[in-house]
Formats: sequence, structure tokens, C-alpha cells
Amino acid sequence: MVTETKDQLHDLDLYDLTQRMMRWWWVIVIFAIAGGLAGFLISRVQKPVYESDSVITTTIDYAYAGRLNDYMVDHLITAVGDMIDSSQVIDKVLEEAAVAGIDLSHEAIKEGLTKSRQGYRWVLSSRFHDPKLAVQINQLWLSTAVDALEELRLSSLQALDKLAYQHAVESCFSQAVILEPSSAYCTVENFQQLRLDIKENYQNGSGQSLVNQFQISKITFQVTQTPSIPDEPVLHNTNLATAAGCAAGLILAMIFFLSGYPRNRAQGK
Repeated sequence: MVTETKDQLHDLDLYDLTQRMMRWWWVIVIFAIAGGLAGFLISRVQKPVYESDSVITTTIDYAYAGRLNDYMVDHLITAVGDMIDSSQVIDKVLEEAAVAGIDLSHEAIKEGLTKSRQGYRWVLSSRFHDPKLAVQINQLWLSTAVDALEELRLSSLQALDKLAYQHAVESCFSQAVILEPSSAYCTVENFQQLRLDIKENYQNGSGQSLVNQFQISKITFQVTQTPSIPDEPVLHNTNLATAAGCAAGLILAMIFFLSGYPRNRAQGK
């Protein structure tokens, strides 16, 4: 088999191939046009997909946060995006959809939802064959994401409050030891209650680092665009399908010429 392949390559006349391709160039054009047209028609025959968009804008309180470098700002915006399409948010959307009587699988929900970043904004897009369904799912996703973001911010504020409380408790202990018993505002009788408070605060503390808690507490969220019913379907992958069809047509044209067709008149039949 290897010997036959080498013989075929040896017998291949590149000059003849080039001459035939130059003489019948219109055959290559026809193959390319036919392939591109086929790809275009295939993309148009598919069931139309409608897209509904909404936008969540992140606002940083610089009066409270102070000066932030680009890395810290990017970290905050990325943290917001991670929460928007987190597993807990997607699962909640699926639950709310089931309550509303919308029968969709987890895979269909994840496939239909995409997010994209535009500076401080996150664009939430939902794509489905039914335009009303696209709006419904987008609205559920938007409200669920906003609730999750607000809960994240509040938990960060609570974590910082607990940290301040712990510092106050430490100060209380130190003064109880250093100061005279009569002047200390933390007495021995309060120690047991203070220990219980510290234990409860550590057990209920956030799993995030102190840096993340402090940074997330600086930001707020606002819905700057609500979902609307799309008027027309999106031309999903039409250009890509057309380009792929043209490429396939060119490959078929090369195979056609490599097979020896069309032949020159001097070669005969």
C-alpha cells in the first residue's frame, strides 16, 4: 500500500495539475459558491433562535474604597461575573422555572444562558427558540443573580462587622487583665459569655478571605437594562456556516482535479 501511494505521488504531474486548474478556474469558483450556498441554506433552514438581553452594572464606592488599581477593579468585576453564572444561581433559575411551569432540563438552561463583560457591565443573554421563553428565563436569571449578588455583599459586610466585634472582644480581654478590676469594663463574670460569642462568630464566619470580604463590601449593583421581547431571530452561525461551506467546496474542487478531471484535450479520454 505504501509503495502504491509513493508511485501515485511520483506519477502526479504538478505542471499538468496547475495547467488544468488555471484553464478550468471557473470549476473551482462553482464548487466554492455551491458549498457556501449550501452552508447558508443549512443555517437558514434551522429553527430560529431568539435572544433576550439584560444588563447588570457594577458601581464601586470610591469614597469608601479609596484608590483602587486596575487589578483590584478587575478582580471585583470578575467576582461579580463568577456569581452571576454560578451553580447556585443556575440551580435557582431552574427551580424558579419549574415553579412557573417551564419544563427545561439543566443542560438546556446552561446552554441557553451566556454572559459577556463590557467594562463595568455584565450582559446576560438568553437564547431559545421561543421569544417569550427567552424573556422569561432572562428575567428569572436577572432577578436571581441580583439577589445572589446582594446576599454576597451583605454577607461581606456582616463578616467585617464580626471582625470588628472580635477586635473589641480582644481589647476587652486585654483591659480586663491590665486594668484594675474595679476600673475594667470587662469583668471575670463576662468571660464565659465572651468565649461563647467568639466561638459563635468563628463558626458562622464567611468562607471568603478577609481581602475578598473587604473588597466586595465596596461595590453595589444596579439593573441598567431589563429583558425585552426580541423582534427578530438572531443569525446564529450563518457567516460561519457559509465560510465552512466555501472551504468544503474548495476541498472538493481539489479532489476533483487531483482525480484527473477535467482532462486536457491533448490527453484525450
